[in-house]
Amino acid sequence: MERDQLIAAARAGDTDALSALLKECQPDLRRYAQSKCASKDVDDAVQDALWILHEQYKALKHAAALSGWLFKIIKGICFRMGYRERNLTTLEEDVAEGQTSHPEDLRLDLERALAALEPQHLEVLLLRDMYGYSAEEAATRLQISAEAVKSRLHRARTNVRQALGRGE
Repeated sequence: MERDQLIAAARAGDTDALSALLKECQPDLRRYAQSKCASKDVDDAVQDALWILHEQYKALKHAAALSGWLFKIIKGICFRMGYRERNLTTLEEDVAEGQTSHPEDLRLDLERALAALEPQHLEVLLLRDMYGYSAEEAATRLQISAEAVKSRLHRARTNVRQALGRGE
């Protein structure tokens, strides 16, 4: 079956077509992830991207958009993994120097900061920073402009930084 047919069949509820689509995408995703992620993160990045495809395949209308969409997802996932690793390294250095509280306290502080965000700001923050959506993808999903996504994201990040005592 061609990709267009697989997508159409999957959107119509054919679980075998969805499985075939996921299986067909995996080698391309792996190759791309190998060029964007640290080697230890490739498997996780591919699995995360396949999960996102599994959860959101109904939004696909044309096979031509699939590869670009998946590559953007992988790029975002790999960026987040690298970003998280850089931040964890900094956190570990701060802990070693005694410059921060216990990691559990940081987690609780972050949970409180996120809980204090307005729903529209939290939604954008999660789509962009956790799920790796581009501003345009988040805008489409939320049915708002890309500029509104950027504005809400800026406000969300600023509020989180201030709540964590790292205001900029």
